Amino acid sequence: MLSADREQRVIRLLAETDPMEVRLAKFLLLALDGRRAPGGRRVPLEFGFNQSELAQLLGASRPKVNVVLGGLEHANVIRWTSDRLFCDPDKLAQVAEETLRIARSME
Repeated sequence: MLSADREQRVIRLLAETDPMEVRLAKFLLLALDGRRAPGGRRVPLEFGFNQSELAQLLGASRPKVNVVLGGLEHANVIRWTSDRLFCDPDKLAQVAEETLRIARSME
């Protein structure tokens, strides 16, 4: 479960109107809680959410979350297995920043 502080950060994160890719990348970075992996390796992330629960938490549909997760996996930002997600924190941060920059430039 999330601590009260982390829960408030998630609520603030989800209150934003950022694109789904940005919200998901930020959520995963928050869930990693600053953990890093040496040499560009991915950090394992075990959380008790299935895709439907994750979608509900992020305010999106399960198919949309599935598409975004697939895109992140195709870009080698994450790797999804049956019980875990392996994340590259540096690439997640780049996705969040770049996607947000592009979305704001289109406004």
